[in-house]
This record gives sequence, C-alpha cells and structure tokens, in this order.
Amino acid sequence: MPISSNNSLLKKIKQTEDEIQNVMALEDSSLIKRTVLLQLNSRLAQLQQQMDLCKQLEAKETIKLRIYGANIKTGKISSKVFLSVLNGFQSMTDIMAEYIVRTSMSKDGKINNELKSVTANLSDFQIVDTFAGSFGVVLEKDYGQIAINANVSKENQVIDAVFNIVENSEDVDSLIETIVPYGKRTVQHYKAWMESIIDNDANIELNWIDPSASSRKVNVRSEMANYIVTTLSSIDVSEDEDVELIGILTGVNIRKKTFELSIEDVGVIKGKSNLETLITVSNHLSKRVIAQLTKNTVCSRDGIEQTNYYLKNTHLVDEKD
Repeated sequence: MPISSNNSLLKKIKQTEDEIQNVMALEDSSLIKRTVLLQLNSRLAQLQQQMDLCKQLEAKETIKLRIYGANIKTGKISSKVFLSVLNGFQSMTDIMAEYIVRTSMSKDGKINNELKSVTANLSDFQIVDTFAGSFGVVLEKDYGQIAINANVSKENQVIDAVFNIVENSEDVDSLIETIVPYGKRTVQHYKAWMESIIDNDANIELNWIDPSASSRKVNVRSEMANYIVTTLSSIDVSEDEDVELIGILTGVNIRKKTFELSIEDVGVIKGKSNLETLITVSNHLSKRVIAQLTKNTVCSRDGIEQTNYYLKNTHLVDEKD
C-alpha cells in the first residue's frame, strides 16, 4: 500500500475523530445526535480496519546475515563460504519446521501439505541488499505478496526456536537442554552448520526483525562454533519415540515454553512444547489427562542419561472408563 494512501487514511481517521468530539460537545441528547454519533463511530471503525489491513499488508520480515573474519574482505566473499553458511541456516530452519509441524498435528495425512507450505514460506526470503562489515546480506519477505494465514505464526515459531538454540549455546547445560528436545536430527544439523563455520574460519551475526518490528540478534564466532561442536560430539541422542502417559497437568509456562505432568508412581516429568500447543492445553491444567509426547534420551560420555519430553497434545481422561 503506497505511503500516500496511508496518509490519506490517517487524515480521514483524524477528521472523523474530530467530528465525533464536536458532536459530543453539543448540549443535545436528541435522537438526531445519537444517530450522527452512531454513523461517525461506524465510519471510524471501518477506517481503522482499513488501516490495520494496510499495516498487515506492509508487514515485512527481515533477516540480516553478516559474515566476517580475518579471511573475509570487506564487501567481498567467496561463493563457497557464502553458500555454506546460508545453506546451514536454511537447513536448520527446514529441520525445525519439520519437527514443529509434525509435533503440532494429530493427523498424518495433513502433515506433508502443511510442512510444504511452511518450509516454502521460510525459503521465500529474497536477497534485497548487501552491506559491508565484512560481508552482509539482507534477506526479506514481504507478507503483502503472500497469503497471510496460520502458517505465518508457525514460521515465526521456527525462527524463534533456531534463535533460542543459538542464544543458549555458550553454556553446556543450556545448549543441551534447549536443543535435545527437538530430536537427534536437529542436533546433527546444528553440528553440521557449526562445522561449516569452523571449516571456513568465519564468524556470523544474525539479526531478525519480525513483522511486528521486534528485533533479535545473535552472534557466533568461530571459537564458539568449536565449543558447540565439542559439546554436541560429547553426547548421544536416541531416536524420537512417540509415547502416551496418563497424569495430572500441573504446570504450563508460556514464557519458557515448558510443561509439568504429575504421574502416579513416577513423579513429575518436565519438558518443552511450542507456544500454540501450550496455549491449547492450558485449559487442562490441574486435570487428569492423556498426554501425547515425543520422548528421547541423551547420554553423555560419562554414562549419565537424561530423558527429554516434548508435549504434542493432551486429552481429558474419561473418568467413567
């Protein structure tokens, strides 16, 4: 939507608001006054809806990828290094999209179609600019050019999950706790991405600006990539296993994206989930449920095992059964 159209809408909204104030200031309680106010408020609501739609259509999502290091000259980069780093990031979003879509849907028949939609939109970023320092590229997606649907929120969940992993990579326990619930393949893809950064002696900076204009920035230097690879090489993650457990849903933390389930003769188990699922299952708090979970086990070189759970859904237990 052109800026001139937005300015025109803003002008009409201001004029309508002024008219409403002028009418309300009249010392008159007649039917005519009430009718005029009703018409003006209706017009204002329609104008505001148009403005909201314009803002939605103008919404852009931007990822700025900066690659720098001793062997990377300002404004120049080999195609090998650039594609290696970019493909590593794309590989991470693809594997995270697969995990999030598969664990948020109950019917296998719909998974492939939705997964294709989400991954297609995630790969729909266009290179719109480059910048120095040492070499940077701006990837942008204009939501005015695609259908705005529920998958937009899943795409944000995917990028959010990738950023969470990178942000928690400087500490062994935080990294393992953050990445392992997403499964063995996610661990493998992240390790491969970090290895490509090491092989190319590069450092990267990612700056994500979502459609609401919120910004997040992460930085991975080559020495940090070494630390990540060492950490991930020291653990063995089992293949995912789908399980159902019966217990009382005792906790849901939307901010941390975690849950707690109290199981008789076992105790409390804790795990991760996505925001969409947690909001849905929060209606079952303090109730006895059948929890659908993805389970895996991480084993360190010291032989210490830890079981991880990822919540997919809950159903109330029929106490008559």
